[in-house]
Amino acid sequence: MSIESPDRLGVYLTLEGGEMVGKNVQAYLLVAVLEAFNDYCANFNIPVRIPILLVCEPGAVLYSSIERDIDLEWQRNNLKLRERLKMQVATPDEYLEGYMQARKVLIDNCIVPFLDENIGGVIISVRDITSSLVYQGLVGGVSLEYINQLQTEMIHDVVADWVFILDIAIEEFTERGRIIASVGRGTEAGEASLDTWDSKKLEFHKAIYEAYREIAKMSSISERVLINGQGSIIEVLARVVWEFERRICGAEESDIGSKMIRKVLREAGFNLGDLTRFAVQVYEDNPNLLDEMKEIISGYTRYLKG
Repeated sequence: MSIESPDRLGVYLTLEGGEMVGKNVQAYLLVAVLEAFNDYCANFNIPVRIPILLVCEPGAVLYSSIERDIDLEWQRNNLKLRERLKMQVATPDEYLEGYMQARKVLIDNCIVPFLDENIGGVIISVRDITSSLVYQGLVGGVSLEYINQLQTEMIHDVVADWVFILDIAIEEFTERGRIIASVGRGTEAGEASLDTWDSKKLEFHKAIYEAYREIAKMSSISERVLINGQGSIIEVLARVVWEFERRICGAEESDIGSKMIRKVLREAGFNLGDLTRFAVQVYEDNPNLLDEMKEIISGYTRYLKG
């Protein structure tokens, strides 16, 4: 099922970017905002809600707002592969092979069923094929044509509707890395830590950041959107939610998933701009919002790991 398929019932959003741009933070907060919207509807007896699924690549389901019977074995295998790939030193071709295998398993077992079954649902993914095009392709030297060919053969162009690429200056990356290294937290999902990718030389990260800016300009089935990732968490959240909201509420001629979410927002009395204002209010009202989402996701990750 490609992005152009009229049968796609939900929308599929990816948060992308180099190391320490804040992908996980913004993905978790977007989930929290959409769940807060669902709570708002329930509190005011508005009979609508938005199904939500958060996934990571290569990896597994991190959060689901709906009851699903998802096989744990493939998720556990993917998480083991994820950790192995993060910590080992391999060639770009070896990384690409591992990531594509894990990506196919995630798409076949989770993403496609969710998009087929949940009208007006939202999948939020941390990373997708864009990472392979940047890390193994533009920076690693693997042919983009070859990566796109693998994508077609293995995942049949099941790609995100929108790829939001968070972008920060290299000086900001250095500062965030210094702070994270000084804190020295663990490696559970949602916890900041330095791994093999983070610890690479500054020249590598400069190349990655530039490659993301370059990939954002290339034509793609997915719409790629470069978003300023600098500033406070709430400032970046407002930018992310606005880009999401205006694509949902903007063009009337859109896919079924976008139309259904737009209908849900309107039934709740939300017009263009209201979801962004709502997101800012939700964050301001609960200073512990991010930590609460991290704890939920970490708990599920520990459960997956057994």
